[in-house]
Order: sequence, then C-alpha cells, then structure tokens
Amino acid sequence: MCDRDYDDESNDDIAKDNMGKEMTNDNNKSLFAMDYDKYRDDQMNTGVIAALLGGFALTNSWEMELRPNSAVDSVMYVLAIVAVHACTCSALTSAFLYRALTCNDPKLAVLWMRKHPFLANLPYTKFVVGTLAYIVSVILVAWKELSEEYVARIITLVIGVMSACVAALTIGFVQFDHGLTTKCSGIVHD
Repeated sequence: MCDRDYDDESNDDIAKDNMGKEMTNDNNKSLFAMDYDKYRDDQMNTGVIAALLGGFALTNSWEMELRPNSAVDSVMYVLAIVAVHACTCSALTSAFLYRALTCNDPKLAVLWMRKHPFLANLPYTKFVVGTLAYIVSVILVAWKELSEEYVARIITLVIGVMSACVAALTIGFVQFDHGLTTKCSGIVHD
C-alpha cells in the first residue's frame, strides 16, 4: 500500500507555489477533488479496456494463417501486433499513472498531472492507435477469409469500414468538440 501525507497546510503551500494561486478555499478543494477523481477514473477505465482489446488482438494474431508474399496477410498481421503493443502500452502506462495518483496526496497528484498533460493523455492516445489498428486488422481478416464468398466479403467490408468510420469520427468529435472534452485534454482551467 501507499502512504499518503494529508498535511493540508503544507500541501496548500505547495499548491500555491506550483500554481501561483491560493488553493485553500473550499471551492478550489472541491475542484481538486473532482479533477483527482477524473484523472484516477480515466486511467483506470482506459487501462482496463485497453488490456481487454489488446487481448483480443493477440488472440486474433495467433489464429492468422499467413501466406507467403501476401500483402494483405502481412498488413493484417502487422496491424494486429501494433494493436497488441499499443493497447499493452496503454494498459501499463495507465496502471503506472493510476498508482502514482493513488499513492500521493490528491492535490499534488492533480498538480503533477496538469504539469504533464502529454503523459497524462498517453494511455488514451495509445488506446486510440490500438483500437484503430485492431479494427482495420479485423476488416482484413474478414476480407481474406471470405475470398470465395463475394457477397459476404462485400457485406463484411462495408460493415467493417462503417464501424471504423464511426469509431474514428467519434474519436475526432470527442477530441475536437471543446464543449465536451476540454477537461479531458489536460488543459488547465481557471
């Protein structure tokens, strides 16, 4: 277990030094608590789903039969392995950040996450890369396996491309619609 120091007076001084603002009033304490919960929950949720998806991608790669000199087979396999690596990295980074968050004073943890937005967002970014690689890999698996079934091949291709587009558009919309995501982007708000 982690030992946390809850000396409010010294932590308030650190918060003042680090942010240049006084952090002793109740409103700012509740904002810290909300940000702490957000950072902690984001790391936990991203890590769990990334681990699950990485496992799917790994299992999928084991079952692939690769033909020599087949571009589709090579791309399909490479994307599956990229998904495994990206999702594993996401899960591990989330676990390390989660531990760092929960083993420190919540105020200091929030200040640290605000100071390092790239690292705070890295698990999510890796998860997005892994997700898209996995979806495209699955599309290629269906394309290859249904080479003798033209109608089924086209149906799975259309559904797969639509699924990939929905995922990509959702990621883009969530990432760039600032009315929804500014709190998740690592941007420090007043």
